[in-house]
Amino acid sequence: MLDYLDDLEADFRTFYRLDPGEILELAGPHFLALAMRVTAYAGVMQARVMAQQEDELPGQNQSGDRVVESTPAALQGNADLADVIDYG
Repeated sequence: MLDYLDDLEADFRTFYRLDPGEILELAGPHFLALAMRVTAYAGVMQARVMAQQEDELPGQNQSGDRVVESTPAALQGNADLADVIDYG
């Protein structure tokens, strides 16, 4: 989040109508609650999230690890898990 403070401030000013001083006076939990919700609005942070989602490959998470859906069919059909999980 620290990498996006300028963008968060811009969105806070636009959507929450907070001036820079008011933003600095927010209690930590309140700041974080507002920060978590700001991506719901069409602003800088939403654009960042959308760009990040477009960059991610299907079947991978942010760290690049492969993701397998947690359904019995998907787990049973995954060759990497065949030797690890006993389906019997």
